[in-house]
Amino acid sequence: MQTESSSTSASSLYVRQSSGLVREASVLDAIIFNAVFSAPVGATLAFGILYALGLFTGAGVPPQACQNYIGIIKAYSTRVGGGPFPTEQNNDIGNYIRERGNEYGTTTRRPRRCGWFDAVAVRYSVDLCGVTQIAMTLLDVLAGLEHLRICTGYKHRGQRLDAFRADMDVLAEVESVYETLPGFNGNISACRRFEELPMPAQQYVKRIEQLCGVPIKMVSVGPERSATLMR
Repeated sequence: MQTESSSTSASSLYVRQSSGLVREASVLDAIIFNAVFSAPVGATLAFGILYALGLFTGAGVPPQACQNYIGIIKAYSTRVGGGPFPTEQNNDIGNYIRERGNEYGTTTRRPRRCGWFDAVAVRYSVDLCGVTQIAMTLLDVLAGLEHLRICTGYKHRGQRLDAFRADMDVLAEVESVYETLPGFNGNISACRRFEELPMPAQQYVKRIEQLCGVPIKMVSVGPERSATLMR
């Protein structure tokens, strides 16, 4: 069987204006600021990091060939290890999320720290990385909670901060400012359309969409491929 080189194939793909997907993963804040939050971790990558990792040269396409950048987030926040975590819930809420989401290290089974969704950190990654759409995972984990909270800002020494501060000392001292939404009950993993979700779940997704500034095009409510709801 005759095959083309990867660069020739990728270049031809670009010339034909066909669709392609290049997956890359990194920890944005760990690389740049050593201040890691799992909410923005995933496919939210800075343009400079894409160059450094050789994405465009490795794929054999020019930068302008990439028109969409999909950021992958959880419906809540998690973190591994020590360090600042403004929305951490070291209580029954955090334990509930950890158990329902199986938030333990894959190899070590080390429990992950869990907390409410941090829209400040995610919006920071969206803006910095040029994310054009978001895929939200693990929405089903939050089912059963009486209310849901979203961090919309920080308070530092009495002053409100509406933007993420890439400063470990500041992040260690901030107090989260929350917006509270009604929770939802029931097993939503059987839903196959976004409109089938309970109204509070829809409102939660839409509010996060507003705060992040880009559309949430995919919402996952279970591990099956069919449990990814397209909007």
